[in-house]
Amino acid sequence: MEIQTEFKHNMAAHCETGTLVGLLNNAGLKITEPMAFGIGNGIFFGYFESKNFSFPTFVLRSRPGEIREKLSKSLKIDFKSYKFKQPEKGMKTLDSLLDNGIVVGAQVDFLHGLLT
Repeated sequence: MEIQTEFKHNMAAHCETGTLVGLLNNAGLKITEPMAFGIGNGIFFGYFESKNFSFPTFVLRSRPGEIREKLSKSLKIDFKSYKFKQPEKGMKTLDSLLDNGIVVGAQVDFLHGLLT
């Protein structure tokens, strides 16, 4: 597989905003990660206890995907999104997009992997 699009990766402080900034910068919209946080209303504080963890948990951000949704709405930008239950279908679509030179961001469920 040969990726046809030049993509400049930059280090970021957070997964979602870093990915969004990379995708948008690649498309010609030069914004920074703090701008993505602000436009996407992406920071809040939450504290909860869960039977899945033996310790209290806190979060300092919104649910995964919410910053993308809010940023998309505020900037009137449409991100094409796919969801897959079968890894093979997801991989086939990803390979096809990359083969066609389309820059892709991926959101994965890391918590599922921790709990299984």
